[in-house]
Amino acid sequence: LQHALTVGMGEKILEDFKTVDWDLVRQLQQSLKLGELTTNLLLIGQDGNVTPAHYDEQHNFFCQLQGGKHVFLFSPDQWNALYPYPLHHACDRQAMAREFREE
Repeated sequence: LQHALTVGMGEKILEDFKTVDWDLVRQLQQSLKLGELTTNLLLIGQDGNVTPAHYDEQHNFFCQLQGGKHVFLFSPDQWNALYPYPLHHACDRQAMAREFREE
């Protein structure tokens, strides 16, 4: 589940978030031609957390601070092979396929 930054996170992380250099972020946005910044979303996972295969509607910046993570990337033209849930389903944008192995 996703929560607002302040829900369960405490004031310390909120204070850290306020120190983000937004001028630098905007410079990177423009130089990389990422389009308009419309949402700021901080996702934090615990050990053993598994995120279902899905696609996001916006560009992402992934940063792993501690531990490890296996990430499987698929070409957009392979999305139907992952058996996506129907549009407007509660799991819209997620794949019904659950097991992926490195080859």
